[in-house]
Amino acid sequence: MLDFETICREFRGLVDRRRDLITFLGTAFAAMSLFLENVFDGKLPPSLAILQQNVFAFYAFVLMFISLILALRFARLHGGMVMNGMMFAQLMTQQEFTKKGDPHRASRHNHTGVSYLQYLMVALIAAFSLFVLTSAFQVWPLFGLMASASLFLLLVGYYFWARAQAISFAWQKIRTSTCGPVDENTWRDHISESLHQSNQGLLSELAFAGLMVFSCFGAISGMGKIEASQLDVGKESVILFGPTLYAGLMLLVCVLESLMYIRLRTAIGQFSLLLDPTDRPFRLFKLTDSFLGYLILVFLACISLHVFLNTFSSLRALGQSNIMVIDGGLFVALIALQQWNLYLAGRKAGH
Repeated sequence: MLDFETICREFRGLVDRRRDLITFLGTAFAAMSLFLENVFDGKLPPSLAILQQNVFAFYAFVLMFISLILALRFARLHGGMVMNGMMFAQLMTQQEFTKKGDPHRASRHNHTGVSYLQYLMVALIAAFSLFVLTSAFQVWPLFGLMASASLFLLLVGYYFWARAQAISFAWQKIRTSTCGPVDENTWRDHISESLHQSNQGLLSELAFAGLMVFSCFGAISGMGKIEASQLDVGKESVILFGPTLYAGLMLLVCVLESLMYIRLRTAIGQFSLLLDPTDRPFRLFKLTDSFLGYLILVFLACISLHVFLNTFSSLRALGQSNIMVIDGGLFVALIALQQWNLYLAGRKAGH
């Protein structure tokens, strides 16, 4: 039998674990970047000289191993969320106090969903780490890029395989199980908890973006004062390519986090309407707490773009005023995207 309370509890548990894992990844990245800065400053004790000579290999291997394992866990967590989401939708097909559920719709893949975007971000960090690792072993750069792209595609393939397995299991469970009772008060409690989790998710995504951006800033600033000798990647290569790689990673993370933030903000509005149909959560340009948080995230994206553009001498020749115009274009585009999404969600909700 499909038990409503069990399914809701399991779904919320999966969301909590996903949020904790992304926080762990951000913390690990920040810690490894601090380690890298200390090596650049020549602050490691003599007993760890072997790590100094292989610092990029050590740094990249640790980060790649962590991100690989987390990617596999994220795929499994997403599969569990899809499975429980389908069973939840099946239970809601029997209810009259809210809109009907649709297991087929719940099984569809959302390319802009939070789970998928988070998975892509973790897979990108794993691919980034592999490229740094191949560079540490003096591998031809084109081969390193091909290896990184292959790893990214393999991880994406695993994600869809795990998803298909979860959908198959969910359909089997739905076909062979009866639907248990659903109490309206229990349903409202679940929606309230989901609303709280979504708000916590906004803070988590903002915190992760901040950790990544400021960790990359620290690593980039350390590249200009390398005092350690005998690194596994030449000082000239680090200074020439390092800032571009890190600034590009900062920019990618901020853009993906902005998309996730938008999706979570939409979910918050939908949950609010389920609890109170008279609410108007999709009003445009209202200075809510979530909108102010989004402004911080957009600002981080613009700063990342500014640093990224300045790593190219040909773009620096345009002048800082022109580069700032490009930064402003990104700012306007991300704000417009968020407001357009709120407008569409409001129209769909009839507001």
